[in-house]
Amino acid sequence: MSEDLDKPIQFLKGVGPRRAVLFEHLGVRTIYDLLHHYPRLWQDRHETADLRLPTTTGLVVLRGRVLRATSRGAGPRLALYKATLATTHGKVECTWFKHLSRRFDVFSALKKEVREGADLWIVGHADPDLTGIREVRVDEHYPLEDERWRLHVARTVPVYALTEGLPQRFVRELSHAALELAADAAIDAVPPELMTKRRLLAAPQALRGLHFPRSEDELEAARARLAYEELLLLELAWILKRRQTRGLAKGFGYEIKRTLLSPFRQGLGFELTAAQKRVINEIFE
Repeated sequence: MSEDLDKPIQFLKGVGPRRAVLFEHLGVRTIYDLLHHYPRLWQDRHETADLRLPTTTGLVVLRGRVLRATSRGAGPRLALYKATLATTHGKVECTWFKHLSRRFDVFSALKKEVREGADLWIVGHADPDLTGIREVRVDEHYPLEDERWRLHVARTVPVYALTEGLPQRFVRELSHAALELAADAAIDAVPPELMTKRRLLAAPQALRGLHFPRSEDELEAARARLAYEELLLLELAWILKRRQTRGLAKGFGYEIKRTLLSPFRQGLGFELTAAQKRVINEIFE
């Protein structure tokens, strides 16, 4: 394994010792582990084409400009931040929910990004009425001035298994950084002749295609490549195990005696079919 792949994950920017402990809960200790912490699903986060048609998941992705934004309380424990977004579909109301705090303004960071005149992407969920979607519960937002939005919207986006304290956005960006740093060092476990015969992607391309696919075809090719490698290694492990088992000195011996089946067959009271006889012969062989 190369030095980059073997590096502890805590040395990646933004991780540190505290978050490294959280990643251990996911079985991720090194950059190699992170590259093989595959997405559990992928979301189509291209901009929603028609707000009159509900999506199967209720997911809504929009790009627009903030016309106005306000915050207010919504009970003893909940606060709301609402922004009106001008989109290609018209005006859409966007709502963020947070637990209230008596010590600080829970929307202080949000107010800097979601402000009047700001251009941004929002990702959220909505329940359409007869006139279509006019209000979205926001899960994620990305200012256009921050180029990192390209990892999270307007494409097929990976969604990872998480543990408490690790946001989806952070894990996604960290996986991309790990690919940029070490994907080219990934070792191909599949021999070149098999890769050519099966038309498989190289390991670096398969890892990139699995985490951040540029198309549905690339995602399927990456999944097929990594599944083939996993099955190949499993088969090789079984072959090695069988060879080890055959080489062991056993404290007993045995032999197969076909004649011992005759009394059993005679006592059945009926004649075996040709197919049953064939299977029995295959078992003996």
